[in-house]
Amino acid sequence: EMVAGGRNGLVTCISGGLAVPPCPCDCDTPADGVVNVVDFLALVAQWGGMGTCDCAQPPDGVVNVVDFLDLIAFLGPCL
Repeated sequence: EMVAGGRNGLVTCISGGLAVPPCPCDCDTPADGVVNVVDFLALVAQWGGMGTCDCAQPPDGVVNVVDFLDLIAFLGPCL
């Protein structure tokens, strides 16, 4: 289910009762709406700590393999 009013007024996807950001794993600052190699490099730089690449749903407070797998799942432009 898609609802308006997500982060930055963009559409948010409701999945299993959890609000998923409009572009999960978009680690760029500012976000560019695409999950790509730039986001992968940001994830590697944040590995083991907190950061914008903590894209687990719900966020677990650490950038790790869960976030890496999520990043791979969301590669490409966000809808």
